[in-house]
Amino acid sequence: MNFPGNGQCRLCTAAAGSYCPVVSTLPSGTMCPADSYCPGGASLIQACQENSNSPTSSNEESDCLCKAGWTRALTGPNSGTCTKCVSGTFKIAPGNGPCTQCETGKTSAAGSDFSTCYSQCPPGTYGPNGECDACLEGTYKSLISAVPCSVCPDNTLSRRQSNALIECKCDAGYSGPDGGPCTACIPGDYKKMPGAAECSACDAGKYSSIVAANFCASCAADENSVPGSTQCTKIPVKTVEPVVAAKDNNDEAVDVGMI
Repeated sequence: MNFPGNGQCRLCTAAAGSYCPVVSTLPSGTMCPADSYCPGGASLIQACQENSNSPTSSNEESDCLCKAGWTRALTGPNSGTCTKCVSGTFKIAPGNGPCTQCETGKTSAAGSDFSTCYSQCPPGTYGPNGECDACLEGTYKSLISAVPCSVCPDNTLSRRQSNALIECKCDAGYSGPDGGPCTACIPGDYKKMPGAAECSACDAGKYSSIVAANFCASCAADENSVPGSTQCTKIPVKTVEPVVAAKDNNDEAVDVGMI
C-alpha cells in the first residue's frame, strides 16, 4: 500500500501486528485492532475465529484465544475452532486449553466460565443448578444428573419421587411386570389394584363387559352368571302345576291343594 508524502506515494511497510489502511500517512502502518491479527505488510485485517479474542497488535492467528467457557477442538469436524465447554466442565479464563471437569457428583451448564459446579440432583429428583424437586407421579429418574425425570410407560403409574423404572406399576385393569409392558384385562376379567398381579375372572353372579375393567358388576336379582362372564342371563321362572284331586272311599273329591 502506498501512502502520500511530499506529493509522492511511498510503499507502506507495516510491521507485524499492524496493517496499512487504504489511505495512510504512516509509513509503518496502523496498530492491528483487538479480536484480529495482522501478519504485517498487508492492507487487510484478519478477523479472529468466532468465539475467540485477541489483544491489539496481534500478528498471528495463534494470538486469538478461545473465550472463557470455550475450548479449541483438536479433532473431529470442528477441529481448530472454538467449541463450548460441555455440561459438567468449565473454563474460567481465555485460552485454547481444555475445559476442567467438575468434581464427582457435581455438574455445570454448557459453556460455564466460572468454577462453581453445583450438586447434581439425586435419583427421584430433578432441577437445574442443584435446585432439586421430586419427580412427579407417573415419572421416575434413576441417575444422579440434571436431566428431567422420564415418563412411565403406557398404562403404568409411579408414586412421587420414584427412582427406578420398576416403580412404574401396571394400572388397575392392566396386568404385567413392574416397569411394563402392561396388557389390558379382557372382558370377563378384572384387576382391582395397581401392580403386577394377574387379571382375575369375575365371580359367579357378576360380570364385566369392557376391556381393562377394574371391578365386576353384580347381576340383577332375576339374573345370574357363571365365573368369567361378560353378561348376565335371566334366571328361568319355574311353573307350578296343580295336583289332581284324590277321591275318598265315598268317591267324593278331596282337595289336596297345590304342590
